[in-house]
Amino acid sequence: MIVSLGSGRVDISVAQTLKILLSTVFPLTPDVSATTWSVIVDVRLPRILAGMLVGGALSISGASFQGVFQNPLVSPHILGVAAGAGFGAALAILLFDNIWLIRWRINLLAMGDEDARTLGVNTEALKLVIIVCATIATASAVCISGIIGWIGIMIPHIGRLIVGPDHKYQLPISMIIGAAYLVTVDTIARTALTTEIPIGILTAIFGAPVFAMLLRKTQKAG
Repeated sequence: MIVSLGSGRVDISVAQTLKILLSTVFPLTPDVSATTWSVIVDVRLPRILAGMLVGGALSISGASFQGVFQNPLVSPHILGVAAGAGFGAALAILLFDNIWLIRWRINLLAMGDEDARTLGVNTEALKLVIIVCATIATASAVCISGIIGWIGIMIPHIGRLIVGPDHKYQLPISMIIGAAYLVTVDTIARTALTTEIPIGILTAIFGAPVFAMLLRKTQKAG
């Protein structure tokens, strides 16, 4: 995050970036120009925080959809969820919290509806809650950044490789990886060329090969 804050058309050293960040919390006066301070606090910091929120929301939504539908090729964008961008962010925060609280119940859906019902789980209600929560989180992310593809399908698989199929752990790690991934890609988009690269192009470059690999693997398994 510190490197991303200092990177851009105006390069700012790590030391200066840290001083500026500390000055927003503590009564310090960083020895930097007003322009440098504004670039960090007013331009880059909000963008990076938004990127973390969007990356985390898309990743955890993708992992939730894959768990509900038991399909590794499912993502918010493939389902068309990302097109519904007219929902409020405050509602998304409430529903996102619900996903966090019931993430361990997604594991029960992997057992199949019949076995889950024998354990007292109302599978239809549970699926509805998860789908609604993930949909609202995705739509709110789209409100902030526009449609950014491939994150919801690629990041959950990376999380699954790290912690396994248990959604109690997979959802948190997917959220963390997704946040870091989108900030990294956004930094590349801002700094690689003299003009900013559309972030969707970069996520497609990284995500399309992963999707092709998963599709091939699924076809072989079938």
